[in-house]
Amino acid sequence: MRLTHIITVAIALALGIGTASAAAAGDSGGTPAVRANPDHQQITEQPHPAPPNPAVVANPDERYPASNTPAVIVRTSTPDNGFDWGDAGTGAASARASSPHTLLTALVHEGAPGAVALVRKGDHVHTFAAGLADVKLRRPMRRAFRFRVGSVSKPVVATLVLELVAQRRLRLSDTVARWLPGLIPAGARITVRELLQHRSGLFDYIKEQIPLTLTGQRPLNYVWTPLQLVHIATAHPLDFPPGTRFEYSNTNYDVLGLIVERVTHTGLERYAQRTLFAPLRMTSTSFALGRVHGAHAHGYAPFVPPFRVVPGGLGDTELLNGSSAWADGSLVSTAADLDRFFRALFTGHVIPHRLVALMHAARPAEHGPRPFRYGLGLLQVSLGCGPAWGHDGDIFGYHSVVLASRDAHKLIVLLVNRDFSPPALTAAFRATVRALYCGN
Repeated sequence: MRLTHIITVAIALALGIGTASAAAAGDSGGTPAVRANPDHQQITEQPHPAPPNPAVVANPDERYPASNTPAVIVRTSTPDNGFDWGDAGTGAASARASSPHTLLTALVHEGAPGAVALVRKGDHVHTFAAGLADVKLRRPMRRAFRFRVGSVSKPVVATLVLELVAQRRLRLSDTVARWLPGLIPAGARITVRELLQHRSGLFDYIKEQIPLTLTGQRPLNYVWTPLQLVHIATAHPLDFPPGTRFEYSNTNYDVLGLIVERVTHTGLERYAQRTLFAPLRMTSTSFALGRVHGAHAHGYAPFVPPFRVVPGGLGDTELLNGSSAWADGSLVSTAADLDRFFRALFTGHVIPHRLVALMHAARPAEHGPRPFRYGLGLLQVSLGCGPAWGHDGDIFGYHSVVLASRDAHKLIVLLVNRDFSPPALTAAFRATVRALYCGN
């Protein structure tokens, strides 16, 4: 369930909490300003022109009492995660006038355990943190903590693909069968470009995978292989002829990951580290195919089981194995690292400007309740103050979004350690995204 991205997941729970739905997804030296809010949640602000590396600390393997409450899963997929990126509504002006402190406080009031936000306006960058990173241990959220960011993985994978295009080792017109013969029955009719644009027609494997996880048929620590994820999809016919329309499918990016591995003869995780993360000094970013290590925020979802219950009744998703999302959603990162990546990408420091322009050249989706535009690994939205490009992400326990102007002069990152949000939290998240991006 990667939103990041353009997916709505509805889950009916026998928990007495009704139906929950998924919304859309550095520091500098010196003493940060610390302000307390009425709920005693810490919120910090500090400019950070060159954020240092966060300390890596061991996180104990915490055990929580399990609940025997069953979960019944109903899942639907629609564009944009049901997230309304269009008209801001009557509360837009007041939201834009709110400070980031007020906005993050509202997220915590509405049920987010914690949140981190980064706001860039030119060379001025500020980060903010609120709430808790670990509910059981009451550990405060910190600006440099790592989060699972779900489908924010997709622009990273798209960039790896386009690097190979720039090197003339791969072409957007290449078919899947050219590089992975026999993997997909229709592979001779699906191109790399169509995979990047979600126009392949491939079935989205998570429609079957999520119920396996939530009903306990696959344990949280089950190690998925990329081929398993793709084979779930290829057991189904194409949803539509390749190239004829848009429909978001996580399978597309797992196939792209396999193509990157075939072209480079290198594992995706190692290749990304060597060609992107290390050169850009993204020291806290990786494709985490097991559990999240280092200083990080725990993720929380309203499912018990399969997750271990914590005070307040949410389930801690700490034991989730990231291989369940692989190339389409296993990225772990920080707000500062995501800022560094998107700014370098949009300003032509990663791939040539002509290929960045192709990423930005989004096509409108032909169907869905809220039409939007999608390019080569990037979502384009309008928030009432001009267009923005980026991606959102959902994975069990986490919700994230990164949006930037075409030149990355204006850029925001918002990370929350809860998904399947109640309506009030969804609305607060939406208002926060708009206010952070459109505010002064």
